[in-house]
Amino acid sequence: MVDARSPATRKDIATAMSMQVAARQPFCYLWVMKIEEKYISDTVRKGIGLLAEIHKRKHEAYIAGGAVRDLVIRQLGMVPGTDAEVPVHDVDIATNMPIEDLKLAFRCDSNNGEAHGTILVHYEGLVFEVTQFRVDG
Repeated sequence: MVDARSPATRKDIATAMSMQVAARQPFCYLWVMKIEEKYISDTVRKGIGLLAEIHKRKHEAYIAGGAVRDLVIRQLGMVPGTDAEVPVHDVDIATNMPIEDLKLAFRCDSNNGEAHGTILVHYEGLVFEVTQFRVDG
């Protein structure tokens, strides 16, 4: 297993990403990283609970967007000073669960994004933006 916290690994990842961005090439890296408990906020925990509820209904679901970035950069020690202690508070979900099924399973509101596959799902006192898997381009 690669230690993503090592400076050499971080440099390799950053170099590969910056080269692909400069060349305007799409990139995707998949790796498993253990996130320390101190970075898992109540919002992230509840988001994980929503993922579990979606999985129980035989659909895929993942935390997406800025929450993933924020968790990773905290774990890698790339957030300066006390900013690392600010909890991740904006958790978005990506899923293949149809919007109509989400509406049947959870309390939902429209954010005028349904045409793009996005709906607001209320779960354990929080509101999560849930978006259908898609390919932009």
